[in-house]
Amino acid sequence: KIIWITEEIGSGKSSVAHSLAEHLREEGKLAASFFFARNHPKRNNFDNLFLTLAYQLGLHHPRARDIITQAIVDDPALLFPEKSRRDQFEKLIIVPLKDLARVWKMNDKAAMTIILDAVDE
Repeated sequence: KIIWITEEIGSGKSSVAHSLAEHLREEGKLAASFFFARNHPKRNNFDNLFLTLAYQLGLHHPRARDIITQAIVDDPALLFPEKSRRDQFEKLIIVPLKDLARVWKMNDKAAMTIILDAVDE
């Protein structure tokens, strides 16, 4: 499921996203988050998006960490912004999430969430 919040600049969308992330974290249902920021050099483009999400997924579950680590061992270029975003997304996010979906379903955590905020930044 995707929930897309749109509204005028300065209307509080980021505050809602931060509050939701904190609530989900407390509930153990936040898989990962990334908050874009126009004035932050590591968060004002897509260079670190998939690496950050993969890092958080790896922290969240050892199976995801093992899959992500093996993907990087097999293709160290995944760590560089020059690498295809499609490859990064597939190998660092989709493959681990598919594996985790089975684990989460068995552990009644099927409603895990990834939050992306200010993608338009």
